[in-house]
Amino acid sequence: MSKRVVGVVVAGAGVVLVFIATMADIIGISSGGSAEMFGKRQIIGTVVGAVVIVAGLVAAFAFGPPRAPQPARKRRSRRPPPRTSRPT
Repeated sequence: MSKRVVGVVVAGAGVVLVFIATMADIIGISSGGSAEMFGKRQIIGTVVGAVVIVAGLVAAFAFGPPRAPQPARKRRSRRPPPRTSRPT
């Protein structure tokens, strides 16, 4: 698998984690409390999910394929070309 595919999969896992953390009360997997209150575990899950998303996107798009080596350019001399004498 390429780095890009792995990064996108990791970012997708982060999206799922954020979704589950934010919707825990509605889904019915919260640790008690009211549905109107965002709990500590939900905050932690949301933050961790957001960090996972950013890490996945960085892995997918920030580190692109290496560039092909460029051929060395010839240096141009700053001296003017030598004068040639003309036969008279």
